[in-house]
Amino acid sequence: MHVNASWGLTEIRYGRKKPKTQDSVRVVPFKSGYLVNLLKQVQTHGKSKWVVENRTGTGPIDPQNFTNRCFKDVSRKLGFITVITSHVARHTYISHLVDERVPYTLIAKLGGNRTTEMVARVYAHSIYDNEKKLDAVANLYTS
Repeated sequence: MHVNASWGLTEIRYGRKKPKTQDSVRVVPFKSGYLVNLLKQVQTHGKSKWVVENRTGTGPIDPQNFTNRCFKDVSRKLGFITVITSHVARHTYISHLVDERVPYTLIAKLGGNRTTEMVARVYAHSIYDNEKKLDAVANLYTS
């Protein structure tokens, strides 16, 4: 997925705008065949240029409405107590990359960060927690 713009509140209305930083312009790989097929289908067969359009088909769905229409439904179907948000989805994605020991430099690039500082500060606990759990299991068999 190519990220080269954002959608949000501009000075006068919602619209397409530049990303916060130049590092926000990036390509994010997806392994999910479902998402890739969805995007290809929208590109080739869709009448709208928006992946998720508003009810009238005149523009993209409002971010709050997207959370209400999409994330709430998915959260409920998965049995989650709280609603998934785009922020939670991003955090989960990056946490999984950290857990899989993807280099911080690549994670920062995929997340649109200039340096690895944010990755180390926010997500490094994930590796530390997992290593503590593995050590505890290993200690069960070495004592």
